[in-house]
Amino acid sequence: MEIRPFFFYNCRTMIFLDPENTPKVLEEDDSVPMFNYLEIETQADCNRRCPTCLRQSYINKDNLTHKGRMPVTSKIGTGLKMPLDVFKSIIDQSVEMGFTGNVNLQHFNEPLLDERLAELASYVKNKPTIEEVHICTNMDLITEATAKSLDGVIDEFTVSLYMSREKQLEREPWIQSLFEKSRLVFKGPDHVITHYSPSDFVSTTVTKDLYDYSGGRKTDATNLGEVIQEVSERRCVNYTHMLIIAYDGTILHCCDDYVGHFGLGNVNSMSLKDIWESETHRRLVEDLSHAGGRKKYSYCSNCPRY
Repeated sequence: MEIRPFFFYNCRTMIFLDPENTPKVLEEDDSVPMFNYLEIETQADCNRRCPTCLRQSYINKDNLTHKGRMPVTSKIGTGLKMPLDVFKSIIDQSVEMGFTGNVNLQHFNEPLLDERLAELASYVKNKPTIEEVHICTNMDLITEATAKSLDGVIDEFTVSLYMSREKQLEREPWIQSLFEKSRLVFKGPDHVITHYSPSDFVSTTVTKDLYDYSGGRKTDATNLGEVIQEVSERRCVNYTHMLIIAYDGTILHCCDDYVGHFGLGNVNSMSLKDIWESETHRRLVEDLSHAGGRKKYSYCSNCPRY
């Protein structure tokens, strides 16, 4: 895989930022720049119980968005899904707003559990101004038939194989053999430090200053407080370039915003334009664009990222 200058992870996606084009400081009269990355959680399920994932470690188990992501299942098509008309509306509205970037059909879920995945990806692919369609997947549920339906419809798969390296080396060639048109990017079982990482867990932390371009710095979650303190004065580099939408329509500000901590709205009751240009969103973007701005928000002030 090509190593680009700076990247961070959402739950499994790698998003690349050019250090020459990092988000600018937003001043009071500035408008929020257009997002260039759209991530849609098309259904709520995952088939794994990774203790480091916010699906497992999030502390408010009664939150409705969290509860909708449970229980863990490997049965395709059984979980809560974003309605097809809502999904299409999101894509249509994004194009009308001038969006021209990549669309990722996954967030805190396993996309292969959505039996509509080929149909959803095809709808996006038919929008000529959208660049590419991506998903991130553990490929546990891939079959020859599923691969055939997705080959070339999904432009790129980021594949996280949660198994020993020995087993990865056996499985990677077989998965690769299923696809002729799509790109596959294989990576290891990466687990990233979050707000609620188990204290006995070692994470690969990727921050702009600490990332060593060869695999990241290992961070023991027992020093979570030190990591949070280290990054607390930094600008948040997540703040403008992505739009993330949960399976229930909730707008999520960033990769660690698991259930919508910032009250940015829901696509079932607001247009994307109204959400993106709202004063709540603009104020959040402005605050986080300044060093130390994350201290204005309790969830951001406890964030160990970047």
